[in-house]
Amino acid sequence: MPVLNKSSQFNCALLTVALVFTVAPAAFSEETTEAVSQTADFAGKAAFYSSDLHGKKTASGQAYDEGKLTAAHKHLPFGTKVTVVNRKNGKTCTLTINDRGPYTPNHVIDVSKAAAKELGLMSDNKRIVDCFIKIDAKDLLRKQQQKVKVASQPEGETL
Repeated sequence: MPVLNKSSQFNCALLTVALVFTVAPAAFSEETTEAVSQTADFAGKAAFYSSDLHGKKTASGQAYDEGKLTAAHKHLPFGTKVTVVNRKNGKTCTLTINDRGPYTPNHVIDVSKAAAKELGLMSDNKRIVDCFIKIDAKDLLRKQQQKVKVASQPEGETL
């Protein structure tokens, strides 16, 4: 068996990588790479609201509407947009946080009935989801402008 020097080993490694990408290009598509490179902001078990709560006030003051794409989270500000992905089937939808919860142990988000249907969670017992917080460019710009106003405000004045 011949002994390989470092440059020969490197060339063999390059050839192996080239073969893998040639033989299995679908496994390394841009879509796959993009999905793998995005990590969820939070993930775990999801639940959905009971129909008994339809019309009742949420923590934000809005009435719960089981036909709207809304959700509850313990800490995210009201109005935050969150894209939720069902790990089991890949279905996604973007929800607006308008309530507090979930209060069930080991759950990360409660979703409306419409969202549960769209995500395919109604008959799924595990309901494991990945959640991505959406940042609206307008909101980001507004927050930066508010920081500038506060920083440039004369001393002694209040907001």
